[in-house]
Amino acid sequence: KNFFVVALDDRDNVVGCGSLRQVEPKIGQIRRLWVNQVLRGRSIGRRLLSALEGAGAVAGFEFIRLEVYEALSEAILLFETSGYTQVEPWEESPPDLKAYQKQLVALTLEEDA
Repeated sequence: KNFFVVALDDRDNVVGCGSLRQVEPKIGQIRRLWVNQVLRGRSIGRRLLSALEGAGAVAGFEFIRLEVYEALSEAILLFETSGYTQVEPWEESPPDLKAYQKQLVALTLEEDA
């Protein structure tokens, strides 16, 4: 299961994108999240992240994980304020690469009795 989301402006220009891929049966990993530098600070990244999380929840993922370089302070702030917590890396990584994970909320629909 792989997902790719794109943010467009009112002229259909790409202003951001992100990708999520399944890495284990119940785990997805965000591989990319990009927003045009000129348009950062307008919640585009937060909306892309939310769309990826929604896709992951529908796909049955229990966790989403990602890696981000510590120099990307704005991205780290986005992830931390979106409920991601820093975890130990799941594979050998450069020392300036941080690993984050978020548990998705499972939504179930119950039928009326």
